[in-house]
Amino acid sequence: MTTCTACFAKSSDITLFSCCSSSFCKDCLGTKCLDAIKSRATFPASCCREREIPLQQVRRILNKNDFQTYERLLRERASMKGACKRVDPEHQAVLTAHGFKMCPGCHAGVEKVGGCEHVKCIMCGTDFCVTCEKEYKGLRGLCGCKLPLPERRSCDFL
Repeated sequence: MTTCTACFAKSSDITLFSCCSSSFCKDCLGTKCLDAIKSRATFPASCCREREIPLQQVRRILNKNDFQTYERLLRERASMKGACKRVDPEHQAVLTAHGFKMCPGCHAGVEKVGGCEHVKCIMCGTDFCVTCEKEYKGLRGLCGCKLPLPERRSCDFL
């Protein structure tokens, strides 16, 4: 019997993720997958902030209709990653002049109102730093900007 990281239930039907040592029961994993379908900010479903839940596990958890929706969203996300690369410079200048930051994944304008410098683009799911506008790399959220580390530790992503 293994304990679920999310609900602390003990079960023999637990999915273990070696990348982050998380373990989820079928119900909690299903909730993560369904929440990801409902919100672009949490799509695709992930065991931690670093790794997507493998598609074969999502297929095992979701019903047929929900899985078809999940696959469609994956295709849309993949096509979105390259679709916005050709940004209109005038449009980008207007967004930048109004305080928007540009997502390094899809170049969508993202407005940051408060909090730490970490942002997750709702259009393509890219995690990036609004200070340097570079994509976070790795589990510790390394972006390359010169913001002092003590200021960056307030972010849940780090």
